Amino acid sequence: IEINENAYNSIKINDALNGMDENTSAILSDLYDKIKDTKFDCILSNPPYVPAPTNINVPICGDGGEDGFKIVKKIISGYEKYLTDDGYAYMFLECIGNDEEPYIIDVFKQYVKNGILNIRVITAIPVEMQIDYSVDLISYLSNSENNFKVRNEFERIFRENKAIKMYSVVIEYINK
Repeated sequence: IEINENAYNSIKINDALNGMDENTSAILSDLYDKIKDTKFDCILSNPPYVPAPTNINVPICGDGGEDGFKIVKKIISGYEKYLTDDGYAYMFLECIGNDEEPYIIDVFKQYVKNGILNIRVITAIPVEMQIDYSVDLISYLSNSENNFKVRNEFERIFRENKAIKMYSVVIEYINK
């Protein structure tokens, strides 16, 4: 399922070049809007995850909302409904957290009551590195000359979220 028409067309081209099997398909949709009562054996996702101020456009990697979980929450909230019994979901993303763990664990606990959750942390970097990267990317792609304002906004949202680290994680959820 892909909302971006360019990405959807890339999936279709990949399908033609590599031959997806008959059990695999691509759907142009805003998450679960067009699938209604369909159940899946596996859901893979790499959602927009960068925490971003509402008044700043974050190109390329998208906008995960001010906590980075805007789209993530929508995806997770459909797992129990759209996965078959014993179906798997895999999510690849970066997310904010404290010194001990990523906050994605708390997000999962809000939305899924059953099932098995496995989280593998790949890397953890100080949020200052993510702020530097985001500010540099926005500045480069938009020719922005107001880096001070952009930096202040990113620092504000990371501070408000009590984020210390940016974690790269792979999440496996098994629907039980």
